[in-house]
Amino acid sequence: MIQMAAETRGWVSLGLSPGGKVTGADLITGWVDGAGQGHIRDQHGTQGDVIETDDHSDWVLLSAVENETHTVLVVSRQLNTCDVHDLPFLDTIKRIIYAYSQEDPTNVSTITYSNQGVKNGSRYLSFLLGDPGEVRGASVWSLNFNHTLGKKSRRITWCKIEKFPQAAEKEEDRVHYIGFDFHHGENSEVHLKHVAIYECAGDANSWTYHQERARLDHYSSQKGHACYSHDTPSDYSKCNLNVILWTPRTKGVREPEHVGVPLLSNDGSPSYFMVEAQYENSNSMPNVNVQWKMDVYYTRTLRQYESGILKVGSTLNFAMLIPPGQKTWKIAGHCPDGCLNEAVPNSGIKVYQVLLHAHSLGTAMRIRHFRDGEELQPIITDDYYDTNFQPILSLSEERTVLPTDHLTTECVYDSSSRQNSTFSGYGDADEACLAYLFYYPRVSLAECSSVTHHDVIKAEFHTGELEDEENLLLQSPLLEPINPRLPRKGDVFFQDYINALNWSEFDMRNIQEDLYRGPHVTRCLLTAGIPAQVSKTTAEFPEAYEYEELEGQCPSILQRESTSNSQVTRTSRCVLLTTLLFHTIMILLLWL
Repeated sequence: MIQMAAETRGWVSLGLSPGGKVTGADLITGWVDGAGQGHIRDQHGTQGDVIETDDHSDWVLLSAVENETHTVLVVSRQLNTCDVHDLPFLDTIKRIIYAYSQEDPTNVSTITYSNQGVKNGSRYLSFLLGDPGEVRGASVWSLNFNHTLGKKSRRITWCKIEKFPQAAEKEEDRVHYIGFDFHHGENSEVHLKHVAIYECAGDANSWTYHQERARLDHYSSQKGHACYSHDTPSDYSKCNLNVILWTPRTKGVREPEHVGVPLLSNDGSPSYFMVEAQYENSNSMPNVNVQWKMDVYYTRTLRQYESGILKVGSTLNFAMLIPPGQKTWKIAGHCPDGCLNEAVPNSGIKVYQVLLHAHSLGTAMRIRHFRDGEELQPIITDDYYDTNFQPILSLSEERTVLPTDHLTTECVYDSSSRQNSTFSGYGDADEACLAYLFYYPRVSLAECSSVTHHDVIKAEFHTGELEDEENLLLQSPLLEPINPRLPRKGDVFFQDYINALNWSEFDMRNIQEDLYRGPHVTRCLLTAGIPAQVSKTTAEFPEAYEYEELEGQCPSILQRESTSNSQVTRTSRCVLLTTLLFHTIMILLLWL
C-alpha cells in the first residue's frame, strides 16, 4: 500500500526503475478530475521513454483526495503480480522515479515525464526496508570521525584503530553488540562511500600477544593510516574479522533479537577494532573536510547466539580481470567445502543477513548454494545491483550452510564504457565481487574466496613469458606481509601487458567460459589473518543439477480469479475497511 502526495492539482506518477529511467520502468499514474473522481493507470516505459498503459491493471485505488494545493492518492498492489510489464516489489529494488504535472491529462497518451512544466526526479529507495527502530536499554559507544581529503584523493581508504571503552575483567562483564545508528556530518553524504569495522583478533597464547596489544593501544591514540599502503603497520593486517558494515543510505542496523556480537576479549585485556572508511573525491576538490558519527549499541543482556560475518566471493588479486567493451561479463568466486570444513560445525551455521558488494561496473549479483550434487535456491539474488545503494538485506528465512556445502558468489559487469581492462582492488577504477554473510553461531572463519588459477590466465593470455607470474595470486604487494615483485617483462607489468592486448583477436565467449568455469585457487582465512589448513587449494563449479524456479510461483490472472468466495469476501472487506480508514484520515488531515 502506497500513498502518493504532490503539490499539484494535476496528475502524479511513480515508477520502479532499476536504471532510474522511464524506459523499462513500472509506472502508476493517477489524478482527481473536476468532479472529485479519482483515476489511476497501470503503465510501463518503453524505448524512447514512451509511456504505455498495461493491458491489465494490477493496482487498486483506495483513496483519492484533492484540495486547493495537493493531490493525495492511496493505492495498493500485490508484491509480485506476475505481469510481464510489472516489476516485483523486492528489497533489492533501489531506485524510484517520479513526476507530476499541474494539469489533469486530456487523455492518457499525453502523460510524459519530459514535457515542459512537468517536474520529475529520482531517488534511491527500497519500500521493504523499514526504519530500524529505537534501541532501548542499551549502552552507546560513539565513534566520531573527521577526515580531510586532499586534491589528489580521488578515492582513499583510511584506517583507524579504536579501543573499546571497557574490558571484561570477569564473565559477567561480557557484552553483545546489537546494532548501530549512523549520523552524517559535513560533506559525508557526498564523499563517504563505506565504513567497515573489524575486530583486531589475536592469539592470547602467542608470546608476541602482549606486544601486539601494546602496539594497538599506541595506534589507538593516533589519527590512523591509509589502508593497505606501504606505511600501514603490519598489526593492522590482524584486524580482519568483520563486526559492523555501513553502506550509503543506511540509517541504521539492528541485529535480530536472538543474535549478538561479542565485543570484549575473553582474556580480560582491552578489545581493539579497526575502523576502515572509504572516501571519494572524484572532482579533486582541495581540503574537503568530511565528518560523520556512528553510535554503536551494546548490552550486558547477552543474546542467545553469538554471530559473525563471513566474507565470500572473488579474492582481491590480479587474476580477477574484466576485459573492456563487454556488455555482460561474469565473475565467480567459490567458497568450497574444503574451506567450510575447517570451522563450520556439523550442524551448520544459520545465515540471516547478506551484504552484496561490487563497484561501479556491477549490474547483478547472486549467491548460489550447492549441496550433495544439487543446487539449492540461491541464498540471495539482486538483478538490479547498484553500487550507490548497498543495503544489508535480511533473508525472509534463515538459510543453513553445512560444512560440506559449496557457495558461489556470481557477479555480472558492464564494461562497455571502459577502454582498458578492470582489475580487482579498492580504487575508483577497480572492481570487486564480494558478499558478506551475517550468520550464527560464530566460528573462526573470516574469509572464504577464490580466483581464476594463474595457469588458466597463462594459457589464455600467454603470460608465461612474464617473470614471477605466479604472484598474480597475491592480493597486491600492499596487502601482503611481504613485498613481492609483481609479474612483469622488463618494465612492462602484468596490468600493462593485459591492456596492450588486441581483444578483437580473441574469442571472448571462450575466454569468458574458461575464466568463469575453469579451476580456481582458494583463499581460506581464519581470524587474525591466519591461513586455514585446507586439504584442497583449488575449486571449480560443482557438478550439480542447476536450480530452477518452481512452476506455479507466479499464478496467472485466471488462477487469481478462481479464488474461493470466502477469500474474495475477506479481501473485499479488508479493502473496504482500508478505504474507509484512509478516507477518514485524509478528510481529517485536509480539515486540519
